[in-house]
Amino acid sequence: LHFNVDGLPLFKSSSEQLWPILCQIINKSCKPFIVGLYSGKLKPSDPHEYLSQFVDELQPLFDNGFLFNGKTFGLVVAGFICDAPARAYLKQIKGHNGYSSCEKC
Repeated sequence: LHFNVDGLPLFKSSSEQLWPILCQIINKSCKPFIVGLYSGKLKPSDPHEYLSQFVDELQPLFDNGFLFNGKTFGLVVAGFICDAPARAYLKQIKGHNGYSSCEKC
């Protein structure tokens, strides 16, 4: 599975933002689908709180697998695909244009 997190403005004239969590199944040619959604005037204040329900619902699927047509499939997260600001938010580090923002140093 690939996951994506990114914030986007709802309207140009509004301060409302959407922060969807998208998922894509890697081995199938399916479009990404929404597995979580946050809406508010600002981005979620705490990434742990933002992702907690998502992680809680996903954990049993990783532990027990996913039953489909009588077959059990294991799930693997291949990665989170995020732009630089969303990645900095999730990792709780300085943004890409901040002072001393290099993750490698």
